[in-house]
Amino acid sequence: MGHDDMRAALIYQRATSEADRMIADRLSALVDEHLKGCSEDDAEEAEDETSAD
Repeated sequence: MGHDDMRAALIYQRATSEADRMIADRLSALVDEHLKGCSEDDAEEAEDETSAD
């Protein structure tokens, strides 16, 4: 990781994993909000598109 000591590396890892979790949670919430605003057919189509990746 390029850190001089293990403690600094662990602090950095924890901070980035917490930030990653916050980003993932917010993205999930945005997707849920978007799907609630779609019709049922639109939501199924969006799910099909994401599962194809």
